[in-house]
Amino acid sequence: MTADDHGRDLRVAVLGTGIMGSAMAGRLVAAGLATTVWDRSPSAAAPLGQAGALVAETAAEAARDAGVVITMLPSGLGADGHHRRRGYDRDRCPARRAAA
Repeated sequence: MTADDHGRDLRVAVLGTGIMGSAMAGRLVAAGLATTVWDRSPSAAAPLGQAGALVAETAAEAARDAGVVITMLPSGLGADGHHRRRGYDRDRCPARRAAA
């Protein structure tokens, strides 16, 4: 397993395992990184589980212990709606404001 700058084990979560997400997650697993995956369709994440990724039942479960979360969702609007229901406002994100 790979450690972060503080010596802690690093886990990466990939939310969305379609064409791009599954390719990214597969490379992470092959590189030896602890990887958790989630997809709305469990069958899309199953091959990654067979390759060594941990398959989560929910996006929240996948992200819970991750130091890095990668989202490869099919619709930005869908992701915005998901985050807004949980109180996240992308327009208030410091990184987004700095890039503007």
